[in-house]
Amino acid sequence: MTHVKVKRPKISQAVVDGFAAIIDAQDKKGLEKYDRSIDDAVDEDYDWKLMALEEMADYSKYLVREIRRLRNALDSFLNRDLTSLALLDVNQERIAQNAKWGLQRHDYPFWLTILVEEVGEVSQAMQKDCTSYKNSDASDLYKELIQVAAVAVAIAEQVKENDATL
Repeated sequence: MTHVKVKRPKISQAVVDGFAAIIDAQDKKGLEKYDRSIDDAVDEDYDWKLMALEEMADYSKYLVREIRRLRNALDSFLNRDLTSLALLDVNQERIAQNAKWGLQRHDYPFWLTILVEEVGEVSQAMQKDCTSYKNSDASDLYKELIQVAAVAVAIAEQVKENDATL
């Protein structure tokens, strides 16, 4: 069979080169293991179809494993991205709180009252579809959770500020 040199796109050539490197490595392993190339193998010594099926079974397992790895990586990325988005929303809420109320500094028992009131709104938002639900303006669970986090951050800011002045 005559091989005609083809000018390939760079990506196609990278695939061909990568595949050729894998074939070369497999040929080397075969020579080391069997002390002969596949060309010199005795047909009666091998069940080629069975060996091909065994390789396909391994190939399938490797693909499933790689798909799981990629899904885990994607889940990790998406969770990290969702965390970043939620933290951005908390930061925006802090800015809105400071714009509305100014820089707040309270004693901790008063902060606790504010925080628990916000947590109560989260509880109401979580129960809005329950039969025992009490009417409330706290219907947006995400918004309520962001407000709880923002109040907690405001308290943390004050704690950090107080620690810095000691």
